[in-house]
Amino acid sequence: MSEKAKKQKAQQKKPKYCEKTVKKRDAIMKRANTLGITPNEVDNYLRTFATFDKNNDGTISANEVEMVFKALNQNVSKADVDALIKKSDKDSDGQLDFEEFVELMHSNRSKPAPSDEQTRWKDLFSFFDIDKNGKISANELEKTMKILGYDISLDYAKELVKSVDKDGDGEITFDEFVKLMKELDQK
Repeated sequence: MSEKAKKQKAQQKKPKYCEKTVKKRDAIMKRANTLGITPNEVDNYLRTFATFDKNNDGTISANEVEMVFKALNQNVSKADVDALIKKSDKDSDGQLDFEEFVELMHSNRSKPAPSDEQTRWKDLFSFFDIDKNGKISANELEKTMKILGYDISLDYAKELVKSVDKDGDGEITFDEFVKLMKELDQK
């Protein structure tokens, strides 16, 4: 990896969690078993929530909830989102805090079961594959990471692609994408 790419990686912005959200996460973890949610699912919901809580105030708006569903390849209308928020917004402030978000996402998670990791990887791959050609270019990786709140350069995206691109075509296949995401999750 080039020095420039290493610097970019070090400067990469990761979502920070506001104190209010962390407290709600801790409370949910204590009762995760009774809610039928694994600690891993709670952490996944936390990362998703933080990604869309752009101002880091511990709440997300209807527009942000709609973006979450789109990122998960769930086609929901604005009216559906409004209805879901109205149902989940216990304090009627028009926003969802982390606890409300977890309950919304957990109650609306799609079938197959959440243990179907392959389906989740395919959905995530599809989100990154903007032109839907079955591969992810460095440009697509850069654009999608920016949508998700990570400030990466095109050069760094190219380095990431190159690090897992087995056939040297400059694009990431599904298997290469899964490998890359697991490597990034370890760092």
